[in-house]
Amino acid sequence: MRNPSIITSFRMPVALESKMLETISASGLGPRGKSKWLCREIERFLLTDREGFVVDAVSFFEDITSHNKSICFRPTATVQDLLSTWFIRVRKARPEMEGVKSKIIRAAVMNSIFDEDLTPFLPPIDISDVFTAF
Repeated sequence: MRNPSIITSFRMPVALESKMLETISASGLGPRGKSKWLCREIERFLLTDREGFVVDAVSFFEDITSHNKSICFRPTATVQDLLSTWFIRVRKARPEMEGVKSKIIRAAVMNSIFDEDLTPFLPPIDISDVFTAF
């Protein structure tokens, strides 16, 4: 069993942190609900059937370099497990990528802030893969 007092941190631009806090407030959680909101959005982002979407979204946000604000939160055991699983998946797909865990968290935050409107920016899904699975 994981220790519930584990704190995880990631860095993001100040402007995105402000937008994230606005989104958290708009969701009704308020400023003290940051960990709950982050956990919910990370789960929602990583519990997708589209592995390519997650990997591409993480890669898409790799170029954001002005990470001047450190954000801390307490991940649930489920979020810790999801981050560990997706860390391995992203590293297999993009072995050269550094800071994978933080990039996964940033991609989840941005996916939520922009109301899942990332799809137009990502490569199209190869539907031939869908048909070979059946």
